[in-house]
Amino acid sequence: KKSEYTLCTGSYDSSIRVWDIRSREPLYTVESDSDDKVLSVYWENDQILSGGEDKKLHIYQAK
Repeated sequence: KKSEYTLCTGSYDSSIRVWDIRSREPLYTVESDSDDKVLSVYWENDQILSGGEDKKLHIYQAK
């Protein structure tokens, strides 16, 4: 769940991670639909949008 303590990041290993900044541990990982690097993410309500080297927009359901 999105809060002032959570952060969403994209990675060169094609994953998207949601972090709790208080524990410095990922809460969960979303495996991308692509094998390319995830270069940008946007998290709004229950959706995570990502863009990467494949030049496509991917939409995922946040937990």
